[in-house]
Amino acid sequence: SPPIPKAHGLRSWDPHPQGVGLLPNPTPMKIDRCICTRRDFAGLCAQGKRHGWTLGETMRRTEAGRCCTMCAPYVRRAWRTGVTVFNQVLQEADEPPLTDAERVGG
Repeated sequence: SPPIPKAHGLRSWDPHPQGVGLLPNPTPMKIDRCICTRRDFAGLCAQGKRHGWTLGETMRRTEAGRCCTMCAPYVRRAWRTGVTVFNQVLQEADEPPLTDAERVGG
């Protein structure tokens, strides 16, 4: 039988090298933390609420959502809804920006 081609450089949506469909991607996406601060959303929200901080204060004091900013919509949604684990990608426009009350308290 012919040698099996190497899968080097294949993406999960590329056809399988032997033509039997797409390569499997068995691991579901799990987004639950700020990768820059290495802090999970549950812990960030709990810390802020325990100290009586606003959402804006929590983000400022923990630095979550302030470095690469990719987690900012997740932190906002986690704070507002209590959901701290996500399986879909959120863009900045998917979660409204901080309100004045969330920014400074009130």
